[in-house]
Amino acid sequence: MRPGKLTGLAARNLRRNLRYHLLAGTAIAVGVAAFAFFLGLGEGVQARVVGPLAETLPPSELEVKPKKVSLGVFQLDRPSLFGGARFDDAALEKLAAIPGVTAVHGTMNILFPIMAWGRFFGKGVRTDLIVTGVDERLVRAELGPDVPFAYEEGHPVPLVASPHLLELYNASFAKMNGLPQVTPEILKGLRFNLVLGKSYLAGTPDPDKVQTVTCEFVGFSRHAVLIGASVPLAFVRAMNARFVPREAGIYRSAVVSAASASPSSW
Repeated sequence: MRPGKLTGLAARNLRRNLRYHLLAGTAIAVGVAAFAFFLGLGEGVQARVVGPLAETLPPSELEVKPKKVSLGVFQLDRPSLFGGARFDDAALEKLAAIPGVTAVHGTMNILFPIMAWGRFFGKGVRTDLIVTGVDERLVRAELGPDVPFAYEEGHPVPLVASPHLLELYNASFAKMNGLPQVTPEILKGLRFNLVLGKSYLAGTPDPDKVQTVTCEFVGFSRHAVLIGASVPLAFVRAMNARFVPREAGIYRSAVVSAASASPSSW
């Protein structure tokens, strides 16, 4: 078909279906605008809400995380080809060797599906849960010597949460779900179960490895993950070695303590 006839055919088709094309074009424009809006909203929440809440560490401490590639509201681990690296014990040793650094404490993600279930004010609750492991020495320094924070097989796993999580619960979640507001004293000693190797989102990759452990809430810590809960690092290290042995030694971040909060001391 000659170009002229092809152009004419396209023009006639456009005239016959003008309403359809206008509606389709409008729908696409609205979809793109909505996607851009939610991306912008996500970045705004990250900058205005999550960012300020996350700045909870003392002035002499800094949380160091592996390099990532940022794609708007999404982040991916940076490949080694582009300067990424495994954040392992060797990386923590390099941080500890920096002049002015007095201590380096690792934090670690649970790298397999996990969910929690128990009873909360008489209501049964089952939910996926974000759980991280934090160096026991950091938490014990906040809770005091009388509050145990260590992993012992056969005993309940002690668990801490961020104080900001309590604020968010009392201000929003409790009212939305008709639950009472709580104080730190009420929550201490609360026990529930963690189901390891199973979750609503990820399913059950290996039914033979599913394990249920009891946790006990022992207090609040500024070193706990912002949304979720934190347990002793030794527990997460041991469970990662069981479920994902190849990634068992990878840290989420490192909390670096300095002799002084002044940058000149680093």
